[in-house]
Amino acid sequence: MPGLAPALLAALVLAGCAAAASSGGTLDSAATKAAYPNIQIREADGSSRVFWDGQLLVELKQNRFMRFRATPLDENWVGSEKSGADLGWTERDEGTKGMVVLGASHENDPARGIFVLKVRGKKPQFDSRIDVTLTGTWMPQAGKFKYSLWTRFQCPLESWYEHTKFFQRGLAVDGKAPLWTEVLDYCIEGVSIPERLGSPDRAKRNEPPMYEWFVKSHDGQNWQKWPKVHIPYPVRPGSYITIRDLAHPSGVGGYYGFLDKARGGWMTRIEKTSSPVIFELCWTYFDVHAYLQGAIPPRNSVKDLSLEFQQAFEPVEAGRCREIIEQAAEIPWRTGKDYRLPLFSMDKESRFDKLICDLPGEETANHYVWWASSDECDRDDAVGFDDHYSVTIKRDKPSPMPAGWSAGTLGPCFTGKRIGNRRFLLSAMVKTANCTGPVRLAHASPPNEVYYARFKTHDRDGTVLEPDIWTYSPSVTGTVDWTPISMEFTGGRGGRDFVVLEQHGTGQSWFDNVKIEDLGPVKPEKGPP
Repeated sequence: MPGLAPALLAALVLAGCAAAASSGGTLDSAATKAAYPNIQIREADGSSRVFWDGQLLVELKQNRFMRFRATPLDENWVGSEKSGADLGWTERDEGTKGMVVLGASHENDPARGIFVLKVRGKKPQFDSRIDVTLTGTWMPQAGKFKYSLWTRFQCPLESWYEHTKFFQRGLAVDGKAPLWTEVLDYCIEGVSIPERLGSPDRAKRNEPPMYEWFVKSHDGQNWQKWPKVHIPYPVRPGSYITIRDLAHPSGVGGYYGFLDKARGGWMTRIEKTSSPVIFELCWTYFDVHAYLQGAIPPRNSVKDLSLEFQQAFEPVEAGRCREIIEQAAEIPWRTGKDYRLPLFSMDKESRFDKLICDLPGEETANHYVWWASSDECDRDDAVGFDDHYSVTIKRDKPSPMPAGWSAGTLGPCFTGKRIGNRRFLLSAMVKTANCTGPVRLAHASPPNEVYYARFKTHDRDGTVLEPDIWTYSPSVTGTVDWTPISMEFTGGRGGRDFVVLEQHGTGQSWFDNVKIEDLGPVKPEKGPP
């Protein structure tokens, strides 16, 4: 299986040699060509693991969930201990997800400088076949391993259509939107605050996140970089190119990487694919979803579906990471309305004076934002309670569904602080002009984790969504100058709480100086004397 392109590989090797020289090492062949290490491959409990001198290097948990690193000397894992990359294809499709492992094998060949792990499986719901090969190749100049992952999925096309529940489509061409399927979803250990906080290793939970930028190139020469932004695209319609760029898919030879100037990173290269690839970042953990765009043929057009994908993963030294980041052009994400979103913090008053697009790209991953439900929501740069900033909702046409601003990054998985069974005071200053419906604050503690795609209290027909999970403040309506409103709520145990600033009916409202204050644990109710 081929590695990365020779020009880029040479640059990576030179960067590694330069690092060795700067740390006092020499550049003679003996010093720069490390011998193949002591590699052992063990199979136990239905899992395959690769060890380097007794230290874990690669893990295929249940021979399905993958993680690996280049060397035991660092913690730059692709795939995490908590969430390994699912090798079963279509991870987000409830109708076709999963893999029954039918067999696994391995090979270690020091003479060739490689080890190979193979897995064979099928979908549990229908007749199919999944083949996976992970090859680790020793890089003697760098003293590290690089990897190539090859995978193939085959089944009758009709079986896929009968079971899928995830008809995700790309951009329409000639009036037809091609169907996607997901080939891989891999977490990156240490890439975000939520990923750090969720680490099984408590010592890592307070460490700062790694990898300042994601980068992309179609040729390994011209680079683009984009920041990590905690915004889910289902909230307000938009392009959200920091999440995925539908207009510019990748093909064979395309590069995609996540880089850290101080600790190095990983560069991937597409080696084989059945169709163009769209990379998508999860808004919470920044795990990478790889989709095959237009990979699913129209129903009844062919008998069998056969998809193939191969991607190389190569470690990149910190010096080369700095070079790529510095030469890369930042994608034009700061323009337009998509990212005019104010910063949110549970511990600080929201004064709405700073937007996420105001920050340097290296800092965006360290902040959360208020999400807008529609284009009726914006930051007002001229009106504020005690300055000239606030968030506003302006609605001209009646709608049964309210418009609102929401924050869903409360709780331990975002802040490390438990909010369950604690009382909080949510308060704000509110101003209204010709509002025909209530303007108020709201809180919800959803019972499930997929609720993030809604961020609103009502469905499109005006029906209250799960009314038992919502609490509200007193409301304001009509035309009222700045007025304080507030409400108390109890934090949920699930860690997915939401607070909402919402407006029903037409008119315009403004919210400013929004605060969440911790009032302490819920006091137990007194029993009968």
